[in-house]
Amino acid sequence: MDQTGQRTSTGTTDKVAAAADVLQYELGEGPCLSAWATTAVQHIHDTATESRWRTWCAAVQGLGVRSVLSAPMVFKGNSIGAMKVYSTTADSFDIQDEHRLLLLAGAAATLLGVAQGSDAPQRLSAGLQAMLEDRQAVETATGMLMERHHLDHDTARSRLLETARSRRLPVAQLARTIVTPSIAPRA
Repeated sequence: MDQTGQRTSTGTTDKVAAAADVLQYELGEGPCLSAWATTAVQHIHDTATESRWRTWCAAVQGLGVRSVLSAPMVFKGNSIGAMKVYSTTADSFDIQDEHRLLLLAGAAATLLGVAQGSDAPQRLSAGLQAMLEDRQAVETATGMLMERHHLDHDTARSRLLETARSRRLPVAQLARTIVTPSIAPRA
């Protein structure tokens, strides 16, 4: 979380990793957000067949991402983020890679945790709450589009994402306008 409570990546190795991270924040779904929220390792063997985060997986396939490994960064019992690796090859990571990434994430969490201020857990909790609210708004808006336009879930979610991109809005912001009847645009 940055100073304003927005989710952000503090370091990436290249433009593909940065873009994959941004997509998670915009869509409110993905393995890194889940690793952060659940404090459990998330492993995607192949984005082409993964069913947990369909919209995000479809989007990152366009970036060439095929497999992902994400480990929570936990400091003094609080999840403060996630560390992840992306690969352009399916099935790139195994159980040993999971173990190594957990060790590295633990060390990084200790360094970051010590450097954070004492109010970091409260900011983090507020940020996680905001993330959950964003995700709920996106899911509710997706359901409304499904009902309104007789669409399946994936088509409705894609339409929501495309509309947000064309209007240059965060997906959660557009979702809230759909869910709020007084200003609901037609997506």
